[in-house]
Amino acid sequence: MLCDADSYRKIYAFIKCHYQLFNKIYCLNWKKCPVYTTIRNIIQGVSVDEIKKAFREYSAALTGINPHHNRYIACDGKVLRGSFDHFQDQKAIQMFSAFLTDSKIIIAHEPIAEKTKEIPTAQQFIETLGLSNYIFTFDPPVGGLPTKNVRNSSKHW
Repeated sequence: MLCDADSYRKIYAFIKCHYQLFNKIYCLNWKKCPVYTTIRNIIQGVSVDEIKKAFREYSAALTGINPHHNRYIACDGKVLRGSFDHFQDQKAIQMFSAFLTDSKIIIAHEPIAEKTKEIPTAQQFIETLGLSNYIFTFDPPVGGLPTKNVRNSSKHW
């Protein structure tokens, strides 16, 4: 979360602390700030696909993403700390992130499918957003194998 909260109660505390400012900026006209259970219900009711779409549109508007410019995107896959659960036999969740280096903004977070690496997720991301004219950087594969320069087409893997 943007407020560095890792629980619904901490989100509530953040909103309560900044309630006057939020009310002034956004003209909320709420009688009082929502309690943590209401915040939880709102967050759980949000469509992941719609949030992802809105996030990408907002990022594109901020950065002026243009597939015709040669810009650099740093890509990386990371494991989310604390996402595994031995009791539920759930493996750790891996996320793919793409960072537009000149604008210093994250333009994508995608879950990495189980039993794969970040490359198939990156391929799908590049094709979906039409970013074939960008220059991408990735972590080197384990063992230091040479990497190929992928440019000008999302079809050359």
